[in-house]
Amino acid sequence: MGEGNHIVGNAFSSYLIVISGSNAPTLHGNLVGLSVDGTDITTSRGISFNTTDNIVIGNLDDNLRNYVAGIDNLAALSITNGSGIDVVNNYIGAGIVDTHTVGNNVTGVSTSGITNFTFEGNLIGGSTGQGLILGGISNVGTIVSNLIGVEPDGVTAFGNSSYGINITSSTVTATNIGGVGAGNIIANNGSSGIRTAQSSF
Repeated sequence: MGEGNHIVGNAFSSYLIVISGSNAPTLHGNLVGLSVDGTDITTSRGISFNTTDNIVIGNLDDNLRNYVAGIDNLAALSITNGSGIDVVNNYIGAGIVDTHTVGNNVTGVSTSGITNFTFEGNLIGGSTGQGLILGGISNVGTIVSNLIGVEPDGVTAFGNSSYGINITSSTVTATNIGGVGAGNIIANNGSSGIRTAQSSF
């Protein structure tokens, strides 16, 4: 799936975008759940990838990031059972204007059973649930340079109602959260910034 799509308000019981059993899909430069100018919510569904490998969601070019906000069911972005997952420079909960925070009436990003994954440079804020969930048998991952619970300036509060990052399973292994010069900013969330179901990962 390419870029420049405006996807809102379709009558469907689960997600607006569903990609299943595919290989190497790319999703960038799209507005999901927002008005055409990327500011106002339309009350909508999110994005789902299932049993899909080598996914690229977003782009380091700010003009090609995805904006996903105004989502009111399930999760803004759900990724289940895949390998080679890159989620880069997306705004989950914020509109195109940096000061226009919209939020999602659900968890921001929910994952389960993913391997070889990277979450880098994303903004996840304003969710009524959790910011980012890692669950299932997930391993070999990197979570760096994300803003979770703050606006794009990295300071102004834009918290998620529950955990910033929630590692729900003891089978999440070999996952690095932060790094030298690539730390995450996790603040203003309704519960712990990082919660894990195990003592080390």
